[in-house]
Amino acid sequence: MFIKPQGNFSSVYSFRSHNYSQGYNWFDPSNMRMFGTRLHDTMYGGCVFVTSDNTWDGKRKYSVRVAMADGSVHSYAFVQYDTRHEAHKEAKWLASALKDGRMAWDIQWCEFKSTEATIIPSAS
Repeated sequence: MFIKPQGNFSSVYSFRSHNYSQGYNWFDPSNMRMFGTRLHDTMYGGCVFVTSDNTWDGKRKYSVRVAMADGSVHSYAFVQYDTRHEAHKEAKWLASALKDGRMAWDIQWCEFKSTEATIIPSAS
């Protein structure tokens, strides 16, 4: 079942305030320090943002995150991008896809999925 629970925030910082007000601590400095998380300040489509995070092998990679209306944060792609450019390009695409309904949160699988029907060619 698909739903569209992503938020609509003017900035990463306004979402951070909402996150705290809803009882979450995703942005807590000790949590961010533990993962080496650094915030990028662009909020795409009111809900998608980028972080850079340390990996277990000591590398720094980029993640695409989604700010949810309830104040929670869901990762679309955790440490999946080697460059800032790749991550921001994907974040911009995801924001557009969430806004127009091509992507949505699947509550059964707890992940973002395409809402476009998969067409299987028939055998001739």
